[in-house]
Amino acid sequence: MLIISSMSWGKKAWGIGPVSLCNRNEADKAERGQAASVDEESLQWCLNWLDSQEPDSVVYISFGSLARLSYRQLIEIAHGLENSTHPFIWVIGKVFKSEQGNENHEDEENWLVGFEQRMKESKRGVVIRDGLLRF
Repeated sequence: MLIISSMSWGKKAWGIGPVSLCNRNEADKAERGQAASVDEESLQWCLNWLDSQEPDSVVYISFGSLARLSYRQLIEIAHGLENSTHPFIWVIGKVFKSEQGNENHEDEENWLVGFEQRMKESKRGVVIRDGLLRF
């Protein structure tokens, strides 16, 4: 909807990623967006936070459900967000890809919790991880 709206105003908009090309299964498409994964209180907090930001200033980052990022990639993105001057919403699903091939992500989780805490204190960013707001 935002892309169509932007196009009608003569603004350029880019969709990044394979969203429209992946998973052409009709049943899967029909089930998308059916249930909210965020509770009402968290959703209201997020909307209030968005309303408190300057118009057109919030960066939205989401790699979808197919992308897998290494710990190093996740850190680089987080450092970029933290060092930028832009408020952001970062949706992090199950994006971890272990570089050693194991599923132990304790270091990543500890680091991510610290990042979330810093963003909460600065009120510059909202992290949504596994469908839960972290602010």
